[in-house]
Amino acid sequence: MREKSGLTGRVSNKLKALLVAALAILGASAVLASSAQAAEKLELKFNDSWILVDSLAVLTGGGLHALDPADTAAPKITVKGDLASDGAFSGKASDFSFPDQAIDASSAGMGTITLSISAASDYTGNYNKSTGVFTGTLPLSLTVDGPNALTGIKCQISPLNIALSTSGGPTDFGSEEEPVLKSATPFAGGNGALLGSWSGVSLSSVKGIAAYGSDEATMTDTCQTIIGALVGEGNSFDGSIWLAGSSTVTQVDDPECPAGQVGTPPNCETPKTVGKVSKVVVTKKAVVKAGKTVKIKVTVSNSGDLAYKGKIALKSTNRQVKAPKAVAITVAGHKSATKVIVLKAGKKAKGKAVVTASIGGKKAKSTVTVKAAKKKKRK
Repeated sequence: MREKSGLTGRVSNKLKALLVAALAILGASAVLASSAQAAEKLELKFNDSWILVDSLAVLTGGGLHALDPADTAAPKITVKGDLASDGAFSGKASDFSFPDQAIDASSAGMGTITLSISAASDYTGNYNKSTGVFTGTLPLSLTVDGPNALTGIKCQISPLNIALSTSGGPTDFGSEEEPVLKSATPFAGGNGALLGSWSGVSLSSVKGIAAYGSDEATMTDTCQTIIGALVGEGNSFDGSIWLAGSSTVTQVDDPECPAGQVGTPPNCETPKTVGKVSKVVVTKKAVVKAGKTVKIKVTVSNSGDLAYKGKIALKSTNRQVKAPKAVAITVAGHKSATKVIVLKAGKKAKGKAVVTASIGGKKAKSTVTVKAAKKKKRK
């Protein structure tokens, strides 16, 4: 890997520390979740964190104290999520949001490096209010964008599958000379700690993004060369993280669907409108011979979401031109349906008949002209 670009000697300890810090940010945000609706809300606040990347331990002198409670200027990470009644703590990838991190690496001649963090897929977890036990897994994606880093790099490391739990340990985040043993503890008394790890993140998880005059293949080669040099012969980003802080569970109002929707979250939906006749169309004109029958069509349109069921009422102005009193019809939502109506003219029928079809407050008329029957010739 080192012979590809000759960059190894130019990779500074500053960039090594930046990548370790990036993983610290990832781990500190890994417990965030926000399922759409829940009866309670869980808030976790962390002010102490250690992170260890196995391949970089020699370079960094052991683990990295990413969050130090003694440093009043250090960020205090607060994450919130909705907690279901069964303890489920889950969220969609689109729900996860973490602000980009701009890191000044000008002292190493690399300008500003931006770290973008997102969830690679949906994530899940579980929290027991009685015992304070928490477990969760979050697959993350990290993009490192350094326009002035060496020749300009834009790399993506994904997925980083971080499993977190309130059990396990102790894990040594220090060095042989100064060991730092940390264990996970449940949040039963309000305070606790999570211990987590990730594995299987090798150079195959490192991809380049076309940028700064390099195509994807060239950038991938550059990214894998730089990161391969950082992690050494093992070429692995396997590591561990410890996060300490407090947990708070608060009751929230009973979940309600958004305005205009019905149901119980998360099963909310827009209510369907009942079937409603929007229009009736009939055959405008028809001709029938006395003593014969004729067919007219009645088409009913439904503007509602649900099916409409009803009866078409029929009335003729000519007693000698008879129509059925009513005909049943079913019209699917936002559809039209047609019924064929048979009219019968009596032998003595003559003139015209206006047949009115009515249903659902709508009506239409058909004019039927009666022709006299031909008289039989006497032999």
